[in-house]
Amino acid sequence: MTDLSSLSTEQLLDLLKRKSAADSMPKPPKGVIIHGGDGKSYSASDPSISVERSQSIAGNADEGRAQMAEQEALRRRASGQDFGAARAAMPFYQGVSMGGGDEVASAAAALTQPGTFGDNYAVNQEMQRQELARERKENPVRSIAGEVAGGLATGIAASAGASLTASRFIPQAASGARGLAMRAGAGALDGVAYGATQGALSARSGERGEGAATGAMIGGAAGVAAPVVGATLRKGADVLRLSPVADRARDRIAYLLQRSRMSPDDVKRSLAEARADGQPEFTIADALGRSGRNEAGRLSRTASDFGDDMFRQAEQRQLGASRRVGTMLDEAATGQPGRTAQEVQGKILAVRGQEAKVNYDAARQAAGAVDVSGAIKAADDFLQPGASAMLRPQSGIADDSVESAVRRARAFLSDGKSQVTNFDAALRAKIEIDAMIERAAPSVQRQLIAVRNALDGALEQASAPYAQARNAFRSASQAADAVDTGADMYRSGRFEDNVNKFGAMDPRQQAAAKVGYASRAVEDVRGNPEADATKPLRGLDRQEELGAMFGPDINRKIGRERTMFETYGEIAKGSQTAGRIAEDVAGDGMGAQVGGVVMDAATFNGPGIARRALDAGLSALRGESEGTKQAIARIIMSNQPETVDELRQMLMARGVSNRNIDTIVRSLMLSTGQTIAAQ
Repeated sequence: MTDLSSLSTEQLLDLLKRKSAADSMPKPPKGVIIHGGDGKSYSASDPSISVERSQSIAGNADEGRAQMAEQEALRRRASGQDFGAARAAMPFYQGVSMGGGDEVASAAAALTQPGTFGDNYAVNQEMQRQELARERKENPVRSIAGEVAGGLATGIAASAGASLTASRFIPQAASGARGLAMRAGAGALDGVAYGATQGALSARSGERGEGAATGAMIGGAAGVAAPVVGATLRKGADVLRLSPVADRARDRIAYLLQRSRMSPDDVKRSLAEARADGQPEFTIADALGRSGRNEAGRLSRTASDFGDDMFRQAEQRQLGASRRVGTMLDEAATGQPGRTAQEVQGKILAVRGQEAKVNYDAARQAAGAVDVSGAIKAADDFLQPGASAMLRPQSGIADDSVESAVRRARAFLSDGKSQVTNFDAALRAKIEIDAMIERAAPSVQRQLIAVRNALDGALEQASAPYAQARNAFRSASQAADAVDTGADMYRSGRFEDNVNKFGAMDPRQQAAAKVGYASRAVEDVRGNPEADATKPLRGLDRQEELGAMFGPDINRKIGRERTMFETYGEIAKGSQTAGRIAEDVAGDGMGAQVGGVVMDAATFNGPGIARRALDAGLSALRGESEGTKQAIARIIMSNQPETVDELRQMLMARGVSNRNIDTIVRSLMLSTGQTIAAQ
């Protein structure tokens, strides 16, 4: 006799069919379940409706409920309560709901069914699990496509901003290897979160932890790979020139920002500061530093339709550099442009004369008799017995230069019989002695100063307003002299000495010295309009002097002008290659490129040929057309803050675009991985 327990389910069904045929028994009714010895249970009426029985141990409430749900679900399906045509949509629904759609549907149905919610929910869940498993088995290709499509739809929704992701915290300008690494890291975090969620929701009740772990692994791997795959797809589109010109230009600008370690806000701030300093010609290429200059040079060399325009713009700006720097120095010295040292010095002297007339008239009106005996005594102390009379008493030898000068000064005050007492006469004598001191040798000056100082004291005693008049005149004279001193400081002297000398001046003298210094500097700067206007003003020593005299702003402005000159140099270098010459001959577009190559070959210009090959290769890899290059050039050659605002919007769109592509690719890879794992 055959041991039925040793038969498989298929063998039992076959035996039942043969016996039914032999005994003319009717077909088993729907709902009859056969439990095979191989761990599977089948519908007696439709063997395609089956399930692998749970191996859980009865007695545990949850496991008992799982076994009950498993068998009840199979019974219902065997009774004709399966999903029918709706079964085909289940994979898509699972994909779009990240594996949680069956939970939602089961709970909603359990609320309206008789019996307990828990039992109904468990049976509903098991029904959907069994039906999904059947669909996957009978239609594997359709199932995979449906789940992948559903996951892709979720990714598209997430990319539209439906969720917060780690990718949102990546800087807008992040690009290149650094940006790719940041996106991969953020993608890994997002992938782990999404994958764990999807894995847990897709697993059976008692297996959610294992499902979450598996999903996290798949999601993390997909998150790391997605940016690489997305970047590869975008680069392919660029090379084939399938992506829009604006996108390719935007990516290039993002790369330049990253190389410069700047954000759009940094660039806008640089342009605003330049405008505030009176240098509105400062462009985005200048603000980007070396990266911006090199890019401008590259474009002027390779953009045949726009290179000449770039050169003309840069050349026109450079022609005004010497005037800008000269104006900058004039304004730093006087507060207004165009005032020369001669003009300022002449004005100081004119004002001095006007003030002297008023002040000395007041001194004369208040003056009394002048006692010049102190000044005469200062002269006699040197002349009598005399510096040489002691050596040659009663000698007729002539006076030396010192004696002669002192004797002449004394003669202004006395004829040996009488002395000057009139204030005007004494003042004229002092003026004469001052003139002698100014022209004399140091040895003569020492003796004359003693006489002059004594006379000056006598004038003070004779008229109270005299001291004020004298001091005002002296101050104006020193200020006028400071103009020449400033010019001398620019021409010569150690910067330490010049800085100390300037620091020892009073404010009026400093103002005059700055005019003299700036006027001499302007002459140097304007000597060659096409050269680097900042060259005479560079160097640490010169910067120390400029900073001490004009403040820190002047060096910042000079540095900005130097940057603009360097940008001009790169553009001019790119524009004045053999290729540009060839363009004049061969025309525009491809003809220019061919002409340039021919010119380089004809002149044996190896570096030129290599540079052209490199430019052509890099342009091809970047997918750069003339339109792309012109779009890049238009941005970096702009000095308008509005262009930076436009750039910021472009980069925001770029960040969103990258994030969207990464999210979609990650969702596609995650759904595919989860679907394959579930098959």
